[in-house]
Amino acid sequence: METTAAGLGAKLIDPVVRLWQRLINIGVQPSLTDWQRKRVHLLNGISAVTIAIYAGYVLVFFNSPDYMTFRICLFGVFLNLPPFFFNYYHRYDAAAYYCALSVTVLCSFIAIARKYDGVEYYLISNSIVPMLFFRNFWKIFVLFCVNVAAFFAVRHGMTVIEPFLYVPNSQYFYKANVLLCFLTLFVVVYYFRLENFRQEQMLTEKNETLERSLENLQNTQTRLVQQEKLASLGALTAGIAHEIQNPLNFVDNFSEVGLELVQELRDEPGPRVAVGARPGGRRPAHRRFNPDPAESERARRPGRQHREKHAAALAHQQRPAPAHRPQPPGRRIPALGLPRLAGQARRLYRRPFHRL
Repeated sequence: METTAAGLGAKLIDPVVRLWQRLINIGVQPSLTDWQRKRVHLLNGISAVTIAIYAGYVLVFFNSPDYMTFRICLFGVFLNLPPFFFNYYHRYDAAAYYCALSVTVLCSFIAIARKYDGVEYYLISNSIVPMLFFRNFWKIFVLFCVNVAAFFAVRHGMTVIEPFLYVPNSQYFYKANVLLCFLTLFVVVYYFRLENFRQEQMLTEKNETLERSLENLQNTQTRLVQQEKLASLGALTAGIAHEIQNPLNFVDNFSEVGLELVQELRDEPGPRVAVGARPGGRRPAHRRFNPDPAESERARRPGRQHREKHAAALAHQQRPAPAHRPQPPGRRIPALGLPRLAGQARRLYRRPFHRL
């Protein structure tokens, strides 16, 4: 039973909602800003609600003896149609001016022409309605002054002009008009309140988004600084290794040449001299060199080791950078064995040449 009632209610409400959406979107263009789109919705919505109220009065007083109220309400229905046409042809400012000034003229005329029934109080609520349609202070101020001046002019005119559209035994709408005036004020103020809440919510969301973006930028900056430091350290390591490699290659090549010369001197035939004898105070040339090849091999070993380390450093530098892993605070970046490499090169340079 409840499901059937809900389905019936949805069938009755959906056409009304679709009609309302079509009415408030008359004249809306994709190029309009958010505020301009809201203004068009407000203009169309106010005109649609006002037409609905006047149409209700027209139905109520259709067969009533108070024909003057019926005619005024029917005139009010047609009076609120032009904003739709202005918005349809993209004359948004004209629609806003018309919506504000038409209420001023109509309420002033009815308040003077009919018996005192509180219509002039609509001028009070209508004095703040332009705040919904305009942002320029002077436009809002001028329309406010026009409505205030019309209110006091009507109050004065009611004392000197006799009602000429009054029908005897007509309905007395003083309480209804005062109630509608307060209701209009409440709706306008409540709309501003909703807009303030919506703006505060949007501002809060934007602040949170900016905070997250700032945090991401700071993390990215930190990663970029670390990667730049690592890249600079890698370039420095490659440069030092390259500078060390040049003298090592020279020493290694010279040691090979020296070994070949030693071998040639050893193979060269010379005079036999007894062990310990020193004719002329000097030994033969092939006896003045170390005949042990292992010693020369030990001299060449550091050069090969440093060449291998240099090749490994270059290969490490050419590899793609791994994914970023956050380092714990206080952890130092390893020095890639530079002190050890420099120490070995220093010891190699200090080795006496005759040991080769």
